[in-house]
Amino acid sequence: MILNAVPQFFDQKLMLRALLLHHGFKQAETFALIARADVQRDPFGQASQMTTLTALEDAMQRDGGPFIIKPQDSGMGFGVALVNVEGGRLTRRRGHKTSAYHVTPSPTSTLVERVVPQHSHWDAFFAGSANTMRLLTLWTPGEPAPFIAAAAQRIGASDTAPTDNFAGGGMAASIALDTGVIGHACRRTRSGRPDRLTHHHETGARIEGVQLPFWDRILQTVLSAASLLGVARYVGWDVMIDADGTPVIIEGNANTGVHILQIEEGLLKNPQARRFYEVSNVL
Repeated sequence: MILNAVPQFFDQKLMLRALLLHHGFKQAETFALIARADVQRDPFGQASQMTTLTALEDAMQRDGGPFIIKPQDSGMGFGVALVNVEGGRLTRRRGHKTSAYHVTPSPTSTLVERVVPQHSHWDAFFAGSANTMRLLTLWTPGEPAPFIAAAAQRIGASDTAPTDNFAGGGMAASIALDTGVIGHACRRTRSGRPDRLTHHHETGARIEGVQLPFWDRILQTVLSAASLLGVARYVGWDVMIDADGTPVIIEGNANTGVHILQIEEGLLKNPQARRFYEVSNVL
């Protein structure tokens, strides 16, 4: 928490999205922003306008979705749900639970996003969630550019859908930075001990040893994004790949945990990462 001078860029998803869009990074379409009882439709579009809660609900029903709703200032998958249109009505799904959904005033602010269809390679792991990669960028003081210190593939499960949240029952596996090959996967058990797996425990999809496509493009996208924010020395980037193979940055985390990034080995075994922590007076 002492490494980033301006964590607000990452605490507020809307702020980071505006910056990334301005610099040409593909983002999920923001269908609407709900702020208390106010609604702004298409906040980043040319036809942006203020509307009502009832009018937004009607627009979502007519559009057909699906949508992702998420608090724009929270993390760890809190409050994220999938909204579908079924029988002319909106339904909300999180994990195994499905219920009716109505657009109501938000105590802070909520993003309504259009779902980004993920690439078939990632869909094969588990189709019920966006299976994102977490890449950690570090920028050592005095160095001219950031570097990627570690990467992990996260994979959802029926307990976590539509997210791939590891703490909620999802899986995580390390990614070799030089090749983009996935290592063995882990998931938490009720006892708290990690389960080591080579395949997805529900779908049976192979995980360990799988080569991720578009790996060079993924690395370049993350490094380019990290280069925009020199004051952000430590960022965990969540990235998914859309159906066309384009990396989409879902969000950045200024205080990302390191547990899923150290499944194969500790960060300090990376000489660049160790130097970063030494120069930053963490070690």
